[in-house]
Amino acid sequence: MIPDRIPNPVIYTVGDVIGSWYYSHTKLNTLFGENGAPGDPPEGNCVRKCQAWLKRVNDDPEINAIDLLGKVLVDFMSRDLHIDPRWKEGYDRIQKVLADNNLAFHPEGKIFSIQAQKRFCVALSFPGEHRDFVEEVASHLASHVGRERVLYDKFYEAEFARPDLDTYLPNLYRTASELIAVFLCADYAKKRWCKLEWRFIRQLICSSDASRIMFLSFDDIGAVPEIGILSGDGYVSIGKRTAQEIAEIILQRLKIDAEKPGVPMGQQVIPTKCEREPSPPSSSALGKWQEKLAFLQTEEAKIADAEQRFAIQQRIEEAKEKIRELGG
Repeated sequence: MIPDRIPNPVIYTVGDVIGSWYYSHTKLNTLFGENGAPGDPPEGNCVRKCQAWLKRVNDDPEINAIDLLGKVLVDFMSRDLHIDPRWKEGYDRIQKVLADNNLAFHPEGKIFSIQAQKRFCVALSFPGEHRDFVEEVASHLASHVGRERVLYDKFYEAEFARPDLDTYLPNLYRTASELIAVFLCADYAKKRWCKLEWRFIRQLICSSDASRIMFLSFDDIGAVPEIGILSGDGYVSIGKRTAQEIAEIILQRLKIDAEKPGVPMGQQVIPTKCEREPSPPSSSALGKWQEKLAFLQTEEAKIADAEQRFAIQQRIEEAKEKIRELGG
């Protein structure tokens, strides 16, 4: 559960960073006033003013202090001024004090709890020929959620210099990542490392964690059943979009997942139009579910773990029910 009070170390650090950065009473008065901070501006210098106002907000039972903190931080945290050492130092201090108190900042101006989260909020799986583009995406993501929360191999060269990397790295995708962004292209299934990662990722498709996967594609690849990609699976078409635009789409997905109340990240199902508005059955929908059923039954035969087998059997029954509904 997200707390509604701001921990004292966060108050002092944020007050120091924000007060020193803006260094203008007028700007600070506007920043706090516009976001609902109560009462007249506190006395003192810019740093003390910020700290006193955050303490006042914390003491007011009518205000969600942690929510107001997110709104106060959004302008500073979203500046992306990594070439400015003063901004970078302040940004890193805020990220660290939040993490030390089991909190994190979302670029939409939300503070959320990270106690129950996995190590990475997003993992990137991609073919090597598109590394330059994906590296830009990783950098944009890191500027918003923190470098340590993005699973991109070049960020962890020291950790990944190990003899068992062929099992260690793919397992991080499966067990330590909230969202897995899979960058597809026509040759994805032929790449050795992509196949190793996918061997673990595909297990998620056969469980309730399937919604932790996000497809993005450089090409119109269609179905690739040998690695579990079926016709009808949705993906983001990269096309002529920039790396920053793709990073923003991934952040949007993270925001959607984070806003699902009471459901752990990666276990949400985003309602589709079909779920909101019943539509007539179609032969293409029937074919999609028949293809999915065949894939799930093939995977069931490979699974020895009882828990995983039970999960995939549930999805097989779901697929059979859908096929019956569509007249199959």
